[in-house]
Amino acid sequence: MHALHLLKIGGRMTYSTCSLNPIENEAVVNEILRRCAGSVRLVDTHSFLPQLKRCPGLNTWVVTDDSLTVFSSLEEVPLSQRKYYRQSMFPSSSLSDQHLEWCMRLLPHQQNTGGFFVCLLEKIGEIENDENDELAGSVKCEQELLGLQPHKETIHTWDHAELAFKIELSLDNPFYQSFMVFRLSSHGNMFTHEVIRTMFS
Repeated sequence: MHALHLLKIGGRMTYSTCSLNPIENEAVVNEILRRCAGSVRLVDTHSFLPQLKRCPGLNTWVVTDDSLTVFSSLEEVPLSQRKYYRQSMFPSSSLSDQHLEWCMRLLPHQQNTGGFFVCLLEKIGEIENDENDELAGSVKCEQELLGLQPHKETIHTWDHAELAFKIELSLDNPFYQSFMVFRLSSHGNMFTHEVIRTMFS
């Protein structure tokens, strides 16, 4: 989701894994499309690289536990195991509208490669912020705590105590690690605080 917020309208992004597990592949794409609510679409890539041997993406799959017990919904997962599962792992009723068959599954025997999943996403509109989304809350909290404005670069001069606090904060927060870059400039203790276009406006 971070990358899609960074993407300009009309831009395209590849989502690819070296896995054939649909929970890492089609289920992730399905959840992306659900969250983006029409602002992102899958691109039909059949006309690209026509010599590439591929299988279409899946529109249905099963979710199991380690003993291969099949669960058809989150409600079927025992309470003792439910913390390991998410609703987004299960196929949704809207899969047929999302054209998951436009994803590509590259099987090892088809052209003597590893197994890969590849799809092409295109951003066709602004992505609405979801106030109930856990990630959205994390980003908003960071912005408020640090007094940052999205889509801008700010420069601060910090004393050592303040700098130590901000670095310590960054080490504990995956969002901060991913989107903030501390860089020592040639001006002594001047640090550039680069905000690489956060998720939200």
